Amino acid sequence: MKVFVDGYRRGALNMAIDTALADWVANQEEEILILRFYRWNPPCLSLGRNQDPSVINTDYLKRMGFDLVRRPTGGMAVLHWKELTYAVVAKNSDKRLPRNVIASYLKISTALKKGLNDLGFPVEINDRRASKISHVCFQVPSVNELVISGRKLIGSAQTRRRGSILQHGSILLKAMPKEYLNCFSGLSDYENTFEKTKQGMIGLEDYSGDRVELQKLVDSLIKAFSLVFEDKAEYVSYKELGNDFLERLDEYERMFDSYEWNFERKTLGRFNSNR
Repeated sequence: MKVFVDGYRRGALNMAIDTALADWVANQEEEILILRFYRWNPPCLSLGRNQDPSVINTDYLKRMGFDLVRRPTGGMAVLHWKELTYAVVAKNSDKRLPRNVIASYLKISTALKKGLNDLGFPVEINDRRASKISHVCFQVPSVNELVISGRKLIGSAQTRRRGSILQHGSILLKAMPKEYLNCFSGLSDYENTFEKTKQGMIGLEDYSGDRVELQKLVDSLIKAFSLVFEDKAEYVSYKELGNDFLERLDEYERMFDSYEWNFERKTLGRFNSNR
């Protein structure tokens, strides 16, 4: 299992790295699992691939200095601020990750749960389907997502492109319901929506009342993934993946930084091909 632990990066670069990793894995002869952890600077609102951007309060994002990027994965909008993001990449043929989407979510959630449980967090896997679709990712947990006392802790999304699976998700350190909802425009019954969102989400620091040591958190999650997926962790750098990876990364960063992708959902370059 190749492991990448990154610091803070812009939203466009974070999505470019995840997408380029998915391409790289798809083009390898052997089955390689990738685990990546990263953060966002400036704070960034990420949209699901098919989400309508008209629901976003772009004036608020500009006023706050927040970034905006459309993910390659589905799902709804997530505010990446007081959180840690994980990404898992594997070949479609990798038998360690079930072909069924819900079952693959469960396998990844099992690893996340173990890593968090080992740190003393009473995280559980939600077994109920979301009863209502919302523009707000953290308002309601989906099936096989992780919760504490029924409140959503991690929001994840997955995509399956030619030859690879990419799943990434936001592990909340602190819930920011007011700032989160202010990223949306035209919400009906704001007070009721705010209360539902506030009661629906929770961060690790909200639960513990203490500051989370990120290195301990990352180390525990890496150990858990190694055990669940039965694969030893190998820390590597992006340069080790070769020039083709770096070229794709540069191309994808331009795409994820473009108005055409973020507001019109127009793909650029090699996004639709792994060749």
